[in-house]
Amino acid sequence: MELLGGYFVQKLEKLLPVNKDKNAIVFCIDENYVKYFGVVLQSFISHINVKNIYDLVVLHKDICVNSQNKLQSILPENVSLRFYNIENAREMYFKNITLKTKNYWSESTYYRLLIPMIFSNYEKVLYCDSDIICDNSIDSIFFIPSENKGILAIADSFSQELLYDKKRYDYMINYLKINPKKYFNAGVVLFNIKNIELKDYSSKLYWVFNNLDNLLFLDQDILNVIFENNVKFISLKYNFQLDIPTYNFSHFQSYDKSFMDDLIISEKEPIIIHFSMSEKPWDFPQMIYSKKFWCYARKSPFYEEIIYDNYNKKLKLLTYKDDIYRKYLCSKILSKLTFGDIQKKLVKKRNDLKQKVRNIRIFLRGE
Repeated sequence: MELLGGYFVQKLEKLLPVNKDKNAIVFCIDENYVKYFGVVLQSFISHINVKNIYDLVVLHKDICVNSQNKLQSILPENVSLRFYNIENAREMYFKNITLKTKNYWSESTYYRLLIPMIFSNYEKVLYCDSDIICDNSIDSIFFIPSENKGILAIADSFSQELLYDKKRYDYMINYLKINPKKYFNAGVVLFNIKNIELKDYSSKLYWVFNNLDNLLFLDQDILNVIFENNVKFISLKYNFQLDIPTYNFSHFQSYDKSFMDDLIISEKEPIIIHFSMSEKPWDFPQMIYSKKFWCYARKSPFYEEIIYDNYNKKLKLLTYKDDIYRKYLCSKILSKLTFGDIQKKLVKKRNDLKQKVRNIRIFLRGE
């Protein structure tokens, strides 16, 4: 047993490196996301150096053997892919902690928080979300000097928009108590394992769970609180977030010049493209950069499954749409015939249903 963050936990089974550099690339997914990870994997192996040995690890708790075999089937000889069941680690470190989920974030989003514990035998661990594609070799990220920082990360695109979002700005200042200008996106993070003191990290992790129970961006907020003064920022090309171009172009004049310069360069040759908005390319094939996603998807063993899943979603929504639209019309009429608190509730319901109707229409059009 060892004491971490004021808690006694059992010793954790830790992975050993398969390459001499002691570097790894880690993903956290569940069975529902396997088919999209298959595209990520295909994009990654399309740009590898045949002279290198790559150590890939998937943290999970429910990926079936069939899915694991399908992923293994596309690997070249110099790529190792291991599946680490996170169940024991979750029980050790997150026992008595409620892992809240929201929107399209499942519990697996928290697994990256355990990387410093599981990979303590490594030098560097690159964590990547599974709504990305690698459009170039990612090898160079491992050679960026760490300057003794615990992590290397990329500025969150929304950090430049805070001038226009007082609520989010206040949330960072008054609730997270961090500098909004130093807020990073946790979709791509390089952990410099040897620069992370495990007991200090664990203590901070438990403090956040015990004191901040209303997080907007879950594990991303947690990592920003823990590493606020222990992060080196690197180029946007390593995490080119596709919600950047969706912002009002008139806002660009207020962005930091260094950010804009990096954005312009990174857009021409991004290394990792991150579909960081709620809309994903497998649901919206007309969206920006989706052609790149589908280029890799066609080569993956999950291509037909993605197509079939997309077709089923649209089929279900065609039936669902009519029901939602009827409820929207009903609440719209009633909101005009009622008063006071009842009217306020109906107006809110009407607006929520109206947005659902819009989202369904957009999805069915594939925009």
